[in-house]
Amino acid sequence: MYEFEVRAHSAASAEDVWAVLVDSLHWPDWTPLPIPTMTRQGHPAPFGLGAVRCFRFGPATAEEEVVLWDPPHRYGYTVRRMPVRGYQAEVTLEPDGGGTAIAWKAQFERCTVPGFSRPFRWSVKTALSRFARNLARHAEQLSGKAQPW
Repeated sequence: MYEFEVRAHSAASAEDVWAVLVDSLHWPDWTPLPIPTMTRQGHPAPFGLGAVRCFRFGPATAEEEVVLWDPPHRYGYTVRRMPVRGYQAEVTLEPDGGGTAIAWKAQFERCTVPGFSRPFRWSVKTALSRFARNLARHAEQLSGKAQPW
């Protein structure tokens, strides 16, 4: 099992961070991910529990399903149709000093391509660390609480 956690802090409220986090159609505003195709709406619609979205990267496809929906504190998803087994992630938002502490945890069993589990762990951890920082900043900008740095 491969596990890791990344952290960031936002001056925005947990509610503001949550609104940015769950709106996957606007993830390209703060991540390099393409706009996903929503193949199933969740509850509440469209991004809630059970929502399924598909990302296309040229010929490759990744599909995610929302499996945890506890606004505005916990959000979880699994990834299917990728060369990795058992990928799960959870984002936790906690009030912290007038803002929000963001913890993004992920785990997976292994890559289906022999020898790629450790490089995959490194690349996903690096990407999610950047995503967490970008999420924090984007929520601040949208809430009007951007930091001066």
